[in-house]
Amino acid sequence: MNTFLFAHATQGVLFILLLFAVCFIGVHLARLVAFGWEYHNQTEPPPEQTPEKKAPEKPSQEQVYYIVERKRRKPKTSYSEPKEIRFQ
Repeated sequence: MNTFLFAHATQGVLFILLLFAVCFIGVHLARLVAFGWEYHNQTEPPPEQTPEKKAPEKPSQEQVYYIVERKRRKPKTSYSEPKEIRFQ
């Protein structure tokens, strides 16, 4: 327990920086290992780079809806009196 009680503040700062560096490197190495493991265990071949273009047989009869964002109004300068709300 005495090893964690450093006599000088500089030693404490250096210990914290070293601990952060070790943890940072460890987490990123673990993520790289997991990514490599998933890549190595892929069963499907990667898709081809040039997909074939097909002409649509029939235009779709489904309606297309577009999401339109409303314009934001200027904030009100005066507000009405607050209303009392009772929950039952």
